[in-house]
Amino acid sequence: MLKNIIILQNSGMILFSKEFPNTIAQPRLVGSLITTLIEFGRQTTGMFTSFINLSKVSVAIVHNESVKMFCALIYDVQDGKLFGKLLCSEILNAFIQDYSPDGTQFGRNLKDFQGFNKKLQNVIYYSVRPVITSLESKLGIKKSLLVREMEVVDSQKNDINEFGILSNIPALVDVVNEMMLYGNGSMQSICIDGDDMDRVHVWKIQESIYFICVVDTRVPSTEYQPFIEESLEMIEQVSLLHEEYKILLR
Repeated sequence: MLKNIIILQNSGMILFSKEFPNTIAQPRLVGSLITTLIEFGRQTTGMFTSFINLSKVSVAIVHNESVKMFCALIYDVQDGKLFGKLLCSEILNAFIQDYSPDGTQFGRNLKDFQGFNKKLQNVIYYSVRPVITSLESKLGIKKSLLVREMEVVDSQKNDINEFGILSNIPALVDVVNEMMLYGNGSMQSICIDGDDMDRVHVWKIQESIYFICVVDTRVPSTEYQPFIEESLEMIEQVSLLHEEYKILLR
């Protein structure tokens, strides 16, 4: 899981830092080290360092040249490169959206940026959206969404009503829960054939958290199944992070 979030100016000035349980000691020194490594990469290869893999931790780095900032995310190595890149990108984008007008004028009191700490929970909550949007671009995937306590997170295409079986999410969730209860906990997902060429797959990730994917039955499952599995793994990781840290991030 996460250990440190550090947002820096290209010069190495730390704008925002957040430490989690089992954090890396002396994160400001770590920030200086990351800045040095990035500069070394620029000088030797002309490219920007985007990922550092160590024995126990990984460091994902996302850079935005237009505002001359970058975000470094330090986390457990077993969480994987894609997980780090996704969260790091979403965190930096949210920070820039809130502070970029002031971010180019660093005469401000840097404590003003600490308000971003309260927004991290929301950033993590919605960081599944790029995963869902990407999945919907794959052949055979007609719609995908995440349901958390009856709140729907989707790609914002406003096309959910095109799929009759998804027009009433509470009823669908009730059916899923009843079927899984009947399976005595051995059932992890269900599949429902809808109207026309639609097939709905539902996974229960945690209590009150469901991932739903509508596929085109005319497309062989081999075309889209690997993308579903990859997306599901990412969504499970983000959902677990959100549940574990939602109190700490307030």
